[in-house]
Amino acid sequence: MGETSMMAARKILVIDDEHVVCDVIADAFEDWPGAQVTCVQKGGQGAQRLRAEKYDLALIDALLPEIPGLELAVLAVNENTPVVLLSGHPEITETLAGCNFPHLAKPFALADLMAKSREAVEDSLRNIARVRESFEIMKAHDKALRSALEESRRLLEEAALGRKRRPPL
Repeated sequence: MGETSMMAARKILVIDDEHVVCDVIADAFEDWPGAQVTCVQKGGQGAQRLRAEKYDLALIDALLPEIPGLELAVLAVNENTPVVLLSGHPEITETLAGCNFPHLAKPFALADLMAKSREAVEDSLRNIARVRESFEIMKAHDKALRSALEESRRLLEEAALGRKRRPPL
């Protein structure tokens, strides 16, 4: 199957609080005829979209306002949506890699994004099973899961405090 036919008419949900990342990902998928990319910046918006519509792929930032990316990944796989988590934080990326979770470390090359996305969509059942298995590994290693979630929350709190401290322009 050719690349363009594989991604034709695919609905992709991007949940990332960085507008630039959303724009870059949306632009990358413009080369795939019929691909429809929806971008949201908050975890709550992502959860609403995942519950309301069927997506062929969810690209989710690990650190998001309102709902952490790991929680959204659980929701996505429960809705039978393949997932790739994105993270620029070494601790989280290391945890995901150690649990065999489908992920990309930021910054990523567009070729890697497209390859990981193709893999997730082409074998969505395997992707969903892999995400579930990764969560089971994290549960078995509760410390790693708690650590990843605590680090996510700490970084989000720091970011929120940093935004509040900035003087208005």
